[in-house]
Amino acid sequence: MREERKERLLGSWLAALNARRLARGQGGAEQAEAARRSEASAEDPAEAMRRPLPPPLHLAYLGDAVWELHVRTRLVASGEDRLSDIHRRAVDQVRAAAQAGRLRQIEAELTEEERAMVRRGRNASPQGPRTAEASDYRWSTGFECLLGYLYWTGQVERLQELLERVSGQE
Repeated sequence: MREERKERLLGSWLAALNARRLARGQGGAEQAEAARRSEASAEDPAEAMRRPLPPPLHLAYLGDAVWELHVRTRLVASGEDRLSDIHRRAVDQVRAAAQAGRLRQIEAELTEEERAMVRRGRNASPQGPRTAEASDYRWSTGFECLLGYLYWTGQVERLQELLERVSGQE
């Protein structure tokens, strides 16, 4: 029951975030219309996929936010009382090496299109910070690019499926 609730909450959050993203810069009735269109596009993945795709690093930027929110939501829902413990566990899960490991474990399960997005993200990735190995940083950027791609194209069910799959690897 709790898992179903978390999945519904994540799906609602993603739909609302998508509606806000589409409505940005529009006011009043236009904003309401944009939100309505966004809800319709969340139900119709084909419509969402017709939007132009941003560059890989922009998708990785979105994917980073999706992954961080997912991790934080799961940790808060776990019932841990101390915020410092929640924060430490979140940092452990969002660091480059952890993301790279998660991607390597699910890579065989990805579709050809998803693998292409991972490659685009890895190839677009700059050197990265000194605190992470260059290869881990590239793989983590590929992971984030994949999540951003699934979010951008409205593939919420697949996004939730992969998030749950990699979350089981804690």
